[in-house]
Amino acid sequence: MLGEFAFTCRDLLGWDETRTFSLLCGTSTTSTEPARALADVAALAGPPVRALLAQGAPADEVLAVDEAFAAVFAAYLGEYGCRALSYELAEPSLEERPDLVLGLVRDQLDSGFDPGTRGELARQRETVAAAAHETLGGADVLRFERALERALMAYPVREDNEFFTVSAPLGLLRRTALEVGRRLASRGQIPAVEDIFLLHPDEARILLADGTSARDVVVRRQREHAWALANPGPASYGHSPGVRVTALDLPAVLASTRRAVDAVDLGDRFEYLPADMFTCTLPMRRTTWCCLPTSATSSTGRRTVHCCSDCGPL
Repeated sequence: MLGEFAFTCRDLLGWDETRTFSLLCGTSTTSTEPARALADVAALAGPPVRALLAQGAPADEVLAVDEAFAAVFAAYLGEYGCRALSYELAEPSLEERPDLVLGLVRDQLDSGFDPGTRGELARQRETVAAAAHETLGGADVLRFERALERALMAYPVREDNEFFTVSAPLGLLRRTALEVGRRLASRGQIPAVEDIFLLHPDEARILLADGTSARDVVVRRQREHAWALANPGPASYGHSPGVRVTALDLPAVLASTRRAVDAVDLGDRFEYLPADMFTCTLPMRRTTWCCLPTSATSSTGRRTVHCCSDCGPL
């Protein structure tokens, strides 16, 4: 549908993809909803909270200084926290990272994040659509409107798909695994709650039923895991795939404008390109960027509004 829309705009209006997709910007809202809701939380941060956030104080200390802010923050985590930050269930989900979310609050306050950007994008879409209607006539208008309607339905699907089929289900699975881990740990069957991730699902179910100990299994797998981390092996086997091409291999003309930025304590590195795009230069391992602001600022202070399609929308 998006290809059809792009070809329609090219054939009827002579537009390039940038102009064409300006009619769709801001219409996929599933992944950006938490960032807009976080703006309401940030607006309630009083001077004591802001001061501690600026100092990088621990989450417990920040939340203890203002009960009203802490209550709103807890409600936010309750609404949006059940989202995985990785494909790996053993890694904490958003609700287990209050430090990360408070860091995002701080970043919104520092950058002057404006949740009203959504309205601005809507006005921009209306302006572009009006320009198209002024240019077209007769059957061309009908063809354009049909292609636009279909594109508006298709464009948000990728973000909706990520939430409903990846980050939310993985968040629920982690909750379930941790509950099983708590029960086994309370009975002394495994050393700690997090050790549940060293067991296979079938093993965990059997342990719940028969009450036997898996402490020896956990210890052995902890050692195996440590060995695997210390001995990762070669990057490839068999015929060499050659040099991996990344954004770092772009023409030297981009060198003066490329900046590396960190994705808000999530550990992934991105390359900042002139086209206001973040291009991931590491193998993708994050499932969602739903918790990130709808815009970000590079180390140079220039704001960006989009992320590479491989890593999900910002």
